[in-house]
Amino acid sequence: MRPVASEHYLVTMLGGRGTASVQGASSNCTMSLKIRPMERALKEITDDVGAENVLTMIGTRFDESATRGANMRQRGESASKPIKKPDGSLLMSPIADWSDGDVWGFLNATPARLGFDSLDYSGVIALYEAIGESTCSIGAVDPSFSKKPSSCGGSRTGCWACQKVSRDHSLEGMVERFPAYEPLTRLSRTIRAGHYVLQNRSLLAKTISPEGGIKVFANGYSAQWTESLLKWTLSIDATEDDRAFNTGKPRRFPRLLDPEHILLIGFSWARYGLHSTGAFIRIYDAVATGARYPLPTDPEIATLEQASDRAMVKTEFGELRITQPKPLQFGYQDGWRSVLSELASFDAELDTCAVPAMSQPDYKSGAGVTHDSMVNAEALSAEVNHLLDADGNPTTDFHDFMWWYALEHAAGKKSHASEINWLLREGIIRARRGYQSQIVRYQQFGQTLADMGLNSGLATLETITSHPAFVANRPNAKFQLAL
Repeated sequence: MRPVASEHYLVTMLGGRGTASVQGASSNCTMSLKIRPMERALKEITDDVGAENVLTMIGTRFDESATRGANMRQRGESASKPIKKPDGSLLMSPIADWSDGDVWGFLNATPARLGFDSLDYSGVIALYEAIGESTCSIGAVDPSFSKKPSSCGGSRTGCWACQKVSRDHSLEGMVERFPAYEPLTRLSRTIRAGHYVLQNRSLLAKTISPEGGIKVFANGYSAQWTESLLKWTLSIDATEDDRAFNTGKPRRFPRLLDPEHILLIGFSWARYGLHSTGAFIRIYDAVATGARYPLPTDPEIATLEQASDRAMVKTEFGELRITQPKPLQFGYQDGWRSVLSELASFDAELDTCAVPAMSQPDYKSGAGVTHDSMVNAEALSAEVNHLLDADGNPTTDFHDFMWWYALEHAAGKKSHASEINWLLREGIIRARRGYQSQIVRYQQFGQTLADMGLNSGLATLETITSHPAFVANRPNAKFQLAL
């Protein structure tokens, strides 16, 4: 079970679609990395066997926190009686009444003590000890350990890029024993420090409202900031790959960006049209050919923190009023109409738009032609499996494709719309669920920005507010929110 690549935390952040989930904001990272993948997996199971036959057991406990306990009681969770969820499936929390001590007592217990075989949790214990909890293994010898309310819960574990804490002491504690993680902590600190810097934000909505306006506010991260974040992230991965190659030893931490994540970021930059044309592949090609971009130093991170302006980031400045957008000369066309027409010819009694290929998984026509479902497919995905080896590592074919990508677009002489069309036409990026029409709207939006002279990273607060089309904030205006 993995998150959909297009919803990956770094893809969303570096792609310019969203920002880091910080304190006081919604936990979009939790939704994309944990909740939505579990919901998708659960739906597949319930569709297969029926919701009434599915029981989900989760590890929530009343003692975790006052808020967690209150929410569990409100939902009626218990360790002995399952509750029915809105979809008809069942949910139960078998360790709801356990204390922290009960948890660590179980993790430390031997099969003889438990009375049954269990998994080896020594790695979990070692992890918590590495981040500062040196007493986690005491439960193996101290009978009173399991009765204590909180014996080894002071440290937190989770995503290295988590911004829900002002400072990740646990991860920093691990760096003392595992210096390889230092680049991760430094990048995480940089993301946190730059979050509220207005210059690091794109100030334009990503859509044109029905009234012909583009909302001006601190939206996702700016072209310049996402370019810096991509350079640093790719450099961390490349440096670790260099070490693995030179020493013959495996990587010490998982890859931050898989090939599909990298290509989806490139597609996002072309889709939103805020970066200089060809910016993505120029950065990728530079790192692939040996460039390594140093992470910010402590003084540079401090400078970012001093430049933070939370009030300005929450300000809605106004809107750009535009005339009717020009029609696209080369809008995206994916050929689905002809594909569906051909499929319909095998089931002549059906209208073209009613072909089961639109909605049925594993559809097979009367002539035996099969095709995957448009409705059930991901809205946006990167198809790179044929360019990877059995372990998911890039092959020569992947590097050849990226070399070709650079030949086509690194010079920056082709438009964002052209880059979008090229990636889709080559089958590397696939759009489904009617997303083709959304792509055309993005292309039209990018063309509008270009016509106004506000693309290629030029949409700063000064250039926007001084633009003839800018109108200061109107309190009663209704805007279409950014996607």
